[in-house]
Amino acid sequence: MKRPSSPKAEIALLGSILFNPEVMREVATAVYPDDFYAPASLAVAHVIWDKHVSGEPIDAGLVYAELKVRRQDAVVGGHEGLMKFADGVAESSHALHYAKIVKLDATRRRVITMHEEGIRLAQQPDITAAGLLDTARQHIIEIERTAITQESILVSDALPAVIRGLDEIDEDGIRGIRSGYIDLDRILGGLTDQTYCIIAGYPGSGKTTLALNIIEKICVKDKLPAVVYSVEMPLRWVCENMLSSLGRVDLHDYQAEGNYQKIIDAQAELAAAPLYINDNSHMTPSKLAADARKLKMLYGIGIVVVDYIQIMKSDDKELRGERVIADISGALKSLAKELGVPVIAISQLNKDGGLAWSSTLEQNADITLRVDRIDGATQAKLLVKKNKRGRSGGKVDLIFVPQYVRFESAARKDAQDNFDF
Repeated sequence: MKRPSSPKAEIALLGSILFNPEVMREVATAVYPDDFYAPASLAVAHVIWDKHVSGEPIDAGLVYAELKVRRQDAVVGGHEGLMKFADGVAESSHALHYAKIVKLDATRRRVITMHEEGIRLAQQPDITAAGLLDTARQHIIEIERTAITQESILVSDALPAVIRGLDEIDEDGIRGIRSGYIDLDRILGGLTDQTYCIIAGYPGSGKTTLALNIIEKICVKDKLPAVVYSVEMPLRWVCENMLSSLGRVDLHDYQAEGNYQKIIDAQAELAAAPLYINDNSHMTPSKLAADARKLKMLYGIGIVVVDYIQIMKSDDKELRGERVIADISGALKSLAKELGVPVIAISQLNKDGGLAWSSTLEQNADITLRVDRIDGATQAKLLVKKNKRGRSGGKVDLIFVPQYVRFESAARKDAQDNFDF
């Protein structure tokens, strides 16, 4: 008899764990290694659960190294075979759903095995009725034991990670990723994991410039892998703006003495950054999420920027207007939680100062920042309109340097070069 199994669910579950090991807190007691059926999944699951039980870190590289030690790397098809688990991840927030499918298949197989064993024993000439019933009871008890799952997390199991997070708070009260603007970081506490942040402003206010300046600090200077989904600007424009900011070069005066060498130096610095840019102008939430998941699993991206919400497409072509924006915004918030990284989304403002098209944008956001600058002016303010984890209503004074396509902190005395990096 063919044994029930769901290879796609097994791959999706294990890929979710490799992509975001935090989901082990949800699935570690919902499914067990022996619940997997495919040989490759079984081998990978045993390594992952062993590492989880021993408190060791889990990622694709470490799992593959252990598979080699156990001489099971060929079972999964080598390193390329292990990477295929990433392709099977639909959304790691659905890991518990995949776990339930795997568990159900495993329970079905055990019931089938029990049934077959019962038939075999019943046909034995020397079996007694008591012995047959006792064996059947033992099988049922074992199946019930292995079928038990646990979805809720005991608070004592969650507290160690919470305390580790508190221990990461530094002397400035910052525990998240530093943005490059110390005044902003002191208000927000840095850009923390799973935070959905919206940078809003009128056209021409400098929303994209501010986001790229933040990426410059985080990715180019601090070397944290990042991805920018530039739905509006082509990749070339993004690179030119970053080169201008990094090199402090006015690209309109590129041929001026000394500027060429500055660009060469900036090029070398930008080329060394773990920065990924996707300028697909037909980006949808599902395409973006699939790409971000793969980048997270393969390269450990630590922050995502989306520019900008109102020109993204919905996966549901039946949606219109505000419902499209609500769908996109909800997907980006879910992605931040799933990836365990900050997601910064850029949004237009309406004429009345509200977030364009949708009231749900601000409802979804953990942080809402507003760039307040009149087009052509150098003075700007960054207003903290919403901050779920800290103080709202604060502001950061900025100076816009148009020739270098960058914002700098007005609080610094050396206005020509006053970034925190």
